[in-house]
Amino acid sequence: MLWQNWQNLPSVSSVTIDWTPLWLCVGHMGPVEHIRTLGGSVTSCSSGWGSSLSSSSTCVIGHTYPSDSGLYWCESDDGRQSLMANITISDKSVVLESPPGPVPEGSNVTLRCRTRTASSSERLFSFYKDGHLISSSSTAELSIYNVSTSDQGLYRCHLHQGDQSLHSHVFASPEGPASSCAPPAFTIIRHLLVGSPFLLSTIFMTLVHRNRNQGQVLETSNLPATH
Repeated sequence: MLWQNWQNLPSVSSVTIDWTPLWLCVGHMGPVEHIRTLGGSVTSCSSGWGSSLSSSSTCVIGHTYPSDSGLYWCESDDGRQSLMANITISDKSVVLESPPGPVPEGSNVTLRCRTRTASSSERLFSFYKDGHLISSSSTAELSIYNVSTSDQGLYRCHLHQGDQSLHSHVFASPEGPASSCAPPAFTIIRHLLVGSPFLLSTIFMTLVHRNRNQGQVLETSNLPATH
């Protein structure tokens, strides 16, 4: 069983801010089972936490809390296991968001420094790797291009005259390109329905208007030519 040897699996760390959705995706493994361990209790997605999507390769937690912090990984039907992701859901005022898993070598990744307080345009963001300053600007993002093993390490961000984030671990993987983890359209609409009825109605009216215009164009194009 997977949970008999989970302690021996390699892991990577990631930190994200609370009350935001958490998407757990895995590529090139087919249908998988998403698993997490919290306080020694091992459970699968949809067993009291998260929702498995129809693709069977994605699990989503709609709203996260610090209590969702823990080790996450997945296992395919043929017994293959992913790396562990040690995900921390933070309620700190500053959070450095990073991928909750290994980054394929040769790809690009963006680390985002998020704050609950003043506007990001009013702040100076400093990024550190393994304790060394690597960037300082008014931009709340740090982009790493063509990721390699030399980019691996512990990253954190610091606000000038403010707080600093917890460390986030960036790990480079020799595997192929990362698969897309875009939320399905139905799930996006579901969140819009719950969180913003006005926005949803606006999108709906726009689609109706566009379809009506397309229908008028189609009817005009089907009219017999006059001479």
